[in-house]
Formats: sequence, structure tokens, C-alpha cells
Amino acid sequence: VTAGDGSQTLADGLVTAGDGASQLAEGLPAAVDGIAQAEAGAEQLRVEGSEKLSETGAAGQATYAAQLGQVAALQQVGLAGTALPYGLATATGGTVNTSGVYQLTLAAAPSGSSNAMVFGLAALGLIAGGAVGVWAYRRRTV
Repeated sequence: VTAGDGSQTLADGLVTAGDGASQLAEGLPAAVDGIAQAEAGAEQLRVEGSEKLSETGAAGQATYAAQLGQVAALQQVGLAGTALPYGLATATGGTVNTSGVYQLTLAAAPSGSSNAMVFGLAALGLIAGGAVGVWAYRRRTV
């Protein structure tokens, strides 16, 4: 490689570098606009995102506080030894920690209660049918 070849390669590279610098200079205004849009989007995200987080956090905190209050009330009932769930011993002085949790569930009406009349009428029909059969059999044999 001669000095002339190296200088030619350098000159070609400088032309390419100059073109790249021109493209960067032309793209800078678009980048500035993009930065402004990014700042606006970040501000919108901060405002809207923090509002949603605070709403969700407040709802979760209220639910937790209500549940904690219920457990604390049950603990006091347990320590007093009154109205405990079945199977728990009452507290003796301050040495025994007795607690319980109540779970109330509304059960659906059993299907047997709504069908009781149908079953009763069917049984009555069977008894009546048997009685008629016995009566007819006795009339025939006598």
C-alpha cells in the first residue's frame, strides 16, 4: 500500500463521514420534536398511572383494614371466652390465646324440600293402589 492509496482511502472516507454528518444535522430537529413528545408521554403516564395506582391502593387498603378489624374483633371475643365457634376452649386469664374465625355461607334450599309434596303424593298413591288391589283380590276370592 502506497501513501497515495492511503490518502485516497482517507479522502473517500471523509466524503462518507461528511454525508453522515449532514444526515445527522438534518435529523436533529426531528429528534428534538421526538424528545418533546417523549416528555409529554412521560408526563401523561405519570399523571394517569399514579392516579390508577392510588385508586387501586386505596381500595386494597380499605379491604385489608376491614378484614383486619374483623380478625381483631374475633380475637377479643376469643380472649373473653364468649361466643366462640364450637370446639374451641375458652380463654383462661391472659395465658391462653384463643381465637376463631367465623364463615357464614348461605346455602341453597335442598332439592328434597321442594319435592317433599311430590314424594308424599306418590307414596299416598302407592298405598291407595295397594288397598284397591287387596280389595279387588278379596272380592274375587270370596
